[in-house]
Amino acid sequence: MPMTHNSPMVAGRIVAVALFANNEINDAELFALHRVQVCDRLGLSRDNWHALLDETYEAFLSSRRRTRSAVSDLLPVQHWLGLIDDPVLQQQVARMCAAVIISDGFVEPGEARLLQRMLAAWSLPHEDRELLEALIYGLDFEIRPRSDLGTVH
Repeated sequence: MPMTHNSPMVAGRIVAVALFANNEINDAELFALHRVQVCDRLGLSRDNWHALLDETYEAFLSSRRRTRSAVSDLLPVQHWLGLIDDPVLQQQVARMCAAVIISDGFVEPGEARLLQRMLAAWSLPHEDRELLEALIYGLDFEIRPRSDLGTVH
């Protein structure tokens, strides 16, 4: 499957990055992938999904040998995000990534960077932006428009 605009392969690669953005793959993350039905929802066969995981992980390991940067900094994630311009697919991928990232109860720095890149690249619906922002900054973080700030006494 080619890496074209809005293709299952490019969407799957982004979800794969979420899977190992914390430098490991654990049972909770694998269960989250199963729960969100990544193959069925993206239209990938199991063989294609596993090949995609292997290729993405090998690319990560290869670049990791040269530097200690986070996975989302090593792979062409920004390019892949740019290949998805369908708002429905963006929302679907963002939600899948969020499910994988929160499955182990922690948001590691590499995972937060991936979510930040999604927020910067995509125009997600308000509720999805709030979800990603909560994962990045914490549940007690609140963003308010400047007009609502008022003056501090």
